[in-house]
Amino acid sequence: MSLPNTSRRPAAALLLTLAMVAGCSEQPAPAGLSAANGWARAVPPGKTVTAGFAEIANRGASDCRIDSLASGQAERVELHTTSMDGGVMRMRPIAEPTIGAGEVLRLAPGGDHLMFIGLGEHAGHGDALDVTLVTSCGELELLLPFGRGAPAGDHSHH
Repeated sequence: MSLPNTSRRPAAALLLTLAMVAGCSEQPAPAGLSAANGWARAVPPGKTVTAGFAEIANRGASDCRIDSLASGQAERVELHTTSMDGGVMRMRPIAEPTIGAGEVLRLAPGGDHLMFIGLGEHAGHGDALDVTLVTSCGELELLLPFGRGAPAGDHSHH
């Protein structure tokens, strides 16, 4: 006896979610994009911003330009870079982010990272933040579990 279509959808959605929550463990996407080692800083009480990190690999034969970033939990998501300017740490959006063919974009504390801006009041109460990268090579959807890899920090200096 086969199950009706509506019974299969929740099970399929659950399996997809479990695969994505597993620390962004190798999630293939169109044109060879994949992500691993993803996590997000815990959201401090009363704050509406936080940072997210992952390693995004482009195993494809052509460069993948990141056209947009989106999250169902934040008003906007930006890709930022960190640099030192006269002894002061500065964080600025990356103008035209691209992942070269055969390269890995490493998003890590103190370097390039995702900024989740305008988080809803309950965004930090879940287990993870979602983000969709729309690239010239296709879309990559990630769930970034909170707190993995580093202690929670106040990222409100943006």
